[in-house]
Amino acid sequence: MNHRTAILLTLTMLASAATAQECTRYVSEAGSGRNATIERPARDLGTIAADLQAGDIVCITGGVFTGRADSGADVITVPVQIWGGFSPDFSSRDPWGAYRTVFTGVHNSQNFSTDVRLRIDTSAFATRLMEARGEPTAHTVLVDGIIFDSGDRNYYSDESQAQIVRMGTPAHTATPESGGLHITTGVNSTVIVRNSIVLNTAPTQGAIALFPGSRAQVTVDNNVAVNNTGTGFQLSTAIQAADPADWPSYSFTNNVSVFNEKHTAFGTFGGSGLSVESGTHVTFPGNVFAFN
Repeated sequence: MNHRTAILLTLTMLASAATAQECTRYVSEAGSGRNATIERPARDLGTIAADLQAGDIVCITGGVFTGRADSGADVITVPVQIWGGFSPDFSSRDPWGAYRTVFTGVHNSQNFSTDVRLRIDTSAFATRLMEARGEPTAHTVLVDGIIFDSGDRNYYSDESQAQIVRMGTPAHTATPESGGLHITTGVNSTVIVRNSIVLNTAPTQGAIALFPGSRAQVTVDNNVAVNNTGTGFQLSTAIQAADPADWPSYSFTNNVSVFNEKHTAFGTFGGSGLSVESGTHVTFPGNVFAFN
């Protein structure tokens, strides 16, 4: 996998435009603040992930982010919004141009993790038990304007970085068999994934994998999955329901899924642009699936 050429390819495919949001937490490549204020942003999303509160809006400048202590993996367990692509002073936004927010990692770092680069799981936040008790379960998870590039997380056969190595050695951790973005939600969620790119990941399933809960409304718009193994986009569900009304509904529009390969050269699974779980409600106009 050659991630340097792949990312240049994707940036010519689609245009992205968004306005600045009302942030509650700030992250900057030049930051060092623990409280993630606009005056003293945090250095990485991973340093504040455990402190995030439901409803937080995290805005991130352009730059390269490798996770807490270079772990290359972040986990969030409450519903939040993640917006990338801001200028250093957070006054403007250009996520695929001047201010690219890149989530990657450092292979073989002391704290290296092979987990998904960004995992958001709100299943404990909004459960059916809460719903039965009359407690609020409606919540929103949003990821917009992040480039997930696992090129620097992978183990390669040589310096050309043309071929990943699945098995580890005493000196090298194996290539992570995980995607770039994995979202699981509880009851009554709204999930939005927009203007994001996932490349050079090597999962068995989705480079972008979504498992929303009961009655979820999911929007996946203007994203790119390129040069991964497994499936570019996995539209799944966290539930099994008898009532069709309980199954998640997806609006999957204007996405590109290309050059996604089998798990191995002679593997029998993977190499799909899109997978859709039976029972989900999906509309998918205006997409490109090619060379998978």
